[in-house]
Amino acid sequence: MGSTPQSLAVQLVNARDALWIRESEPWPWSECALAPLGDTSDRWVPGNAALFVTFYLIRALTVPVIQGFGTPAWDTMKRRAELVLAPRRGISLARRDGQGTARLLLDALRARMKAPRKWHDENGKEVGDLAITLVGHSMGTMILNNVLEDYTDLSFDRIVYLAAAASIDDVRGAVLPYLRNHPETKFWGFSLSETREALEWDYFDMFDRGTLLVWIDHYFQRVNAPGDRVFGRGKELRQYFEIPEELRARFFLVKFGNGRHDPKRHGDFSKTEILERVLQIVDGEGCPRR
Repeated sequence: MGSTPQSLAVQLVNARDALWIRESEPWPWSECALAPLGDTSDRWVPGNAALFVTFYLIRALTVPVIQGFGTPAWDTMKRRAELVLAPRRGISLARRDGQGTARLLLDALRARMKAPRKWHDENGKEVGDLAITLVGHSMGTMILNNVLEDYTDLSFDRIVYLAAAASIDDVRGAVLPYLRNHPETKFWGFSLSETREALEWDYFDMFDRGTLLVWIDHYFQRVNAPGDRVFGRGKELRQYFEIPEELRARFFLVKFGNGRHDPKRHGDFSKTEILERVLQIVDGEGCPRR
């Protein structure tokens, strides 16, 4: 309840971002629109503004509810993400409650990769090359951060973060050291357009607008410094992130556009057609600067 006034303030800021096409702000990295920026279904500013004003009082009253129920749920979700890679206490425990299942897989992978990017059979004989692409969406990026920290000896060819719920500082602490230790690995981070990040709404527009990432920053996660904000929002990256000079040839940040074929919602990154487009971009090693 004590943070409700601050949450109401950021709600107004988010509303402003949703009312206009915000992509006029300089974006220093790669922008890949699947359709021309003029070909968009989001330019209904008068209707958008009218809806926001009509339900603003109800939306404001729901803020304590969102915080009261959402914050504990978010803490539980973060704990579950940690348990995916929890240290194995014994095979029976891991199999009984599912904890540490990712560690079981990665340990098996480590046993077969006795040399970087080389696959070996059960007898230890090299049988071919192996290129691994790690892809994480939303909270999956928190799991991948742990993978990169705990399995520094494994060589991953490409790392792809889609609308990452991991914080900026956590990505800095996990991804950047891994890239420095693995000079052949490349990283991609994908975000929705800033407008669509702010605009997403459900439940007849009775609750605050914005994707899950917006809600995390505004309500669920304690933000004491810019690095506590989520990595998957284009707005936060534009304002608070800088790619280290020595990694710029292998570190790609891609923000989609507002075309009708671009992803519109946080969950769209799980759709097959969007994932296929992401992998096409990755295969082409990024997008040209606009």
